[in-house]
Amino acid sequence: MLNCLRDVRCQVIAIGAVFLAALGVSMVGLAYRQAGMLKQQQYQNASAIFDLIVLTRRWNARYGGVFVEKGPGVSSNPYLEHPDIRGATGKVFTLRSPDEMTREISELALAGKGFSFHITSLRLRNLANRADAWETEALKLFQLGAYERAELTIKDGAPIYRLMRPLRVERSCLGCHVSEGYREGDVQGGISVSLPSRSMQTAIRKNTALMLLLAGFLVLAFVAVLYGFVLRLMMRLSRQTEELSKLNKTKDRFMGMVSHDLRTPLTVTSGVASALIEEVKDEEQLALLRLVGSSSKRMLTLIDDLLDVSRIESGILELHQREVDIAGLIDDAVTDNRLIARVKDILIGEDVPAGIGAVRIDPDRLRQVLDNLLGNAVKYSPAKTTVTVGARLLPDRLELWVQDQGPGIKKSESAVIFHEFIKGGARPTAGEPSYGLGLAIAKRLVELHRGTIRIDSEPGKGTRFTISIPRSSS
Repeated sequence: MLNCLRDVRCQVIAIGAVFLAALGVSMVGLAYRQAGMLKQQQYQNASAIFDLIVLTRRWNARYGGVFVEKGPGVSSNPYLEHPDIRGATGKVFTLRSPDEMTREISELALAGKGFSFHITSLRLRNLANRADAWETEALKLFQLGAYERAELTIKDGAPIYRLMRPLRVERSCLGCHVSEGYREGDVQGGISVSLPSRSMQTAIRKNTALMLLLAGFLVLAFVAVLYGFVLRLMMRLSRQTEELSKLNKTKDRFMGMVSHDLRTPLTVTSGVASALIEEVKDEEQLALLRLVGSSSKRMLTLIDDLLDVSRIESGILELHQREVDIAGLIDDAVTDNRLIARVKDILIGEDVPAGIGAVRIDPDRLRQVLDNLLGNAVKYSPAKTTVTVGARLLPDRLELWVQDQGPGIKKSESAVIFHEFIKGGARPTAGEPSYGLGLAIAKRLVELHRGTIRIDSEPGKGTRFTISIPRSSS
């Protein structure tokens, strides 16, 4: 019982480990999917910001720039020839180009929303717009025809999502940049958008940890419930096993009682009947004595069969093997059964090669098998037919067979005919009794020799039982 429980614990732990691994793989996959969704969301956000910046710049360039009132903190653009104008009221206004407007909006975004964008180029007029290493690599890729560069990176120790796309020269841009040698469609530079990712990365880690915690809880709950269920099942099975063991002991005691208390008086009855048959002359009394004798012998045979079944099922039936001459064993079995067959006008023949040799077997038990098969063959065969017993010795096994010319056995019956108390559809030709134990015992005895028994039969064409026993069956 303890070993069984240990095995159950190991199995439950193994199931829990597999379940935990499956959940872990699922959680890791879910975390990767969430990371992918985050990256896609940030890509879409960065793309929207980039498109909005480009539209704003395009609007500014359409009107040649936008004038703003010049006041404290508002300086003129030193890269323009005439950046300032004075209004009728005397106020001074300064021109804001698309590039300068982009830089100032980026400063406002960084201060208020935490994201930023940066306009830069490999051909700078304003050194304040100098590209960093990541942007420089992107600009070089744009010169080679790349559409964009986007990835999650680390900047100043913080995770950020960066997207950069090229700015191409449009017709409205040539008014300010024609002197720099640009033509419409050239890559003038690019705008990079940077979105903070720390908060979203932290949220993903927390969510992943929560899912793993939930998975662990589910696994523990599953293992606890499964273990409790299996433990209760094993305890119930243990109680049933103990009950079956008690019943088996009761059965053994009963079979012992049958062996002693029934077999002994039946043996005496059979012996007395045989002795009286020799002395009594009255035919009516002789008929009664023969009936008593035959009935006693049938009961003794049934008791012996029941005892054999009980010993085999209990595992206490042992073989006593020795070298046995196969021809002699078969000849003895045929001689004893030939008397019964002669009464029914049935011939028993032998098909055994001369000098077949000896095999290590239990002669008493194999003789019991042959008697069962021969007895059945004679019992179910009609008159004026032949029953054949054959044998051949192969390098690795001994084969024995009993062939009759009886009614045969249906295929549906062949699968169950070796079970205890199962009888086929055919009936003994002389009304002999049949209890359905002979073939079951024969099969068990052959299997104790590590052999097999096979049926080859067709209705109306007789039956052949073939026994195959390994030559090293001990």
